[in-house]
Amino acid sequence: MRRVDTQRRETAVVGVAAGLAATVAAGAAVGFGRPWFVFTAVRWLFARTPDVLVRFGITEIGGAAQPLFAVSVGVAAIWVLGAAVPLGEHVANRTGTGVATPMTVVATQTLLALLAGGTAPAAVAGGLAGGVVAVASTDVRGTGEDRRTALRALGTAGLAVGVSGLFARLSRDSAATETDEASGTDDTVTTADVENDNLERQLFEAAEGRSLDVPNLEGLVSRNFYQVDINAADPRTRREEWTLEIHGAVDGGGTLDFAGLLDNPTEYRFVSLRCVGEKLNGQKLDTALWTGVPVEALLSDVTLDEAVTHVAARADDGYVMDFPVEALDDAFLAFGMNGGPLPQGHGSPVRLLVPGHWGEINVKWITELEFLTEEIDGYWEKRGWHGTGPVHTVAKLHTVDTTGPSVVVGGHAYAGTRGLDRVEISTDGGDSWETATLSDPLPSRVPTDADPETLDLDDPADDAARMWRHEYVASESHEVVVRAVEADGTVQPRKNGEGDPYPSGATGWVSQTVEPNG
Repeated sequence: MRRVDTQRRETAVVGVAAGLAATVAAGAAVGFGRPWFVFTAVRWLFARTPDVLVRFGITEIGGAAQPLFAVSVGVAAIWVLGAAVPLGEHVANRTGTGVATPMTVVATQTLLALLAGGTAPAAVAGGLAGGVVAVASTDVRGTGEDRRTALRALGTAGLAVGVSGLFARLSRDSAATETDEASGTDDTVTTADVENDNLERQLFEAAEGRSLDVPNLEGLVSRNFYQVDINAADPRTRREEWTLEIHGAVDGGGTLDFAGLLDNPTEYRFVSLRCVGEKLNGQKLDTALWTGVPVEALLSDVTLDEAVTHVAARADDGYVMDFPVEALDDAFLAFGMNGGPLPQGHGSPVRLLVPGHWGEINVKWITELEFLTEEIDGYWEKRGWHGTGPVHTVAKLHTVDTTGPSVVVGGHAYAGTRGLDRVEISTDGGDSWETATLSDPLPSRVPTDADPETLDLDDPADDAARMWRHEYVASESHEVVVRAVEADGTVQPRKNGEGDPYPSGATGWVSQTVEPNG
């Protein structure tokens, strides 16, 4: 019995090692990008996950939900591929052929990777890596020395993964070099045709100068801009490959490439985005300086059918959002962010920005604008969300500092394109209100060819959050409540249900109990 238990443990160890080697080697062969069968399986499973579970992940787990899901699928893949080892042993025992085990491992793991949606080269790379582990572990199997088996199996798995990753990296670098030489371009240069370093510097200095001094609170421009999307691995499209198709119920539509995009007037804009799935006092409200082209410039030669009511924005990852066509009036196609290229995670090479609307319709990796005569359900609408309308007004309470002789509280406030008049704060649970200090608005849109010497930065941005700060003396425990007042005097509603973001975004007065020092 002890002998049988030892053999089972050895088989399990070699199976896990072979599964690990196959999974990681297959990923390395495609740069751990979208063709990796793990990500293909994640996408397939996520599309079939019940809406209630997706909602729980968005609202309760947040940005960590998808990585956790991907890790879980990856672990499951290791175990499934590892099952090829006991299968191989069974075949070897039945046929009396020693090489049957590694051969079965290679064949089974390759087939499983292909069935899971992996590419043929990556599937073969994974199968071979798993087979190498099976071969290398053969001569220590059955010795009763579990530790030797484990070390040999895991060591060989690590070697197989490292070698496959090295060859994959060399292959990708070589392909990228050939592409760059052929095109004469470099994706690390983002706004070479439009950049104005002095102008950018002046805009960032204005943002820094208008940011309030609030302890432990990021300024007006976000360095760590939140990211939310439907992918385990984001699309990777070079600028030379990118196109935007404008079609539907229009006359004069067509296909635009990146060079054609740059033929239009370009400008800088400070724009904020807020995620419809964030909790009331969540951290998914950020602002950046974007570089891009107004959508209206692209539509100057396009005539919309009189019956057009909506537009569907589609992305390279299959994501689609539908929203009223009027929202495009001030929309923007961004290809730069905070003075650099648009990062991959934010939609490189081009994303859509729709002022004053929830983040979900600010489509990343955009490839299509289709004009429609009737409404359709977008990606999130099919899952019960309704975030295609204007964003809700909110005042966040993100800093409570009681380390000094007085209490300092602060945060960011945002009302979309409606603008802010003031932020009010109550230190007695909402019985009385005072006006907090509100930062000056960020500058409005600026053409990239503007003269920095004559630049007017007094015109406020259309769609950018502002900071607020309040300092007061308190000696007893109390409840702080904050609310925003829009430019026309409309007071932010006290609450939307219980502040639950589902289905159309959270709003309400943020409150927190404060315990002063001493």
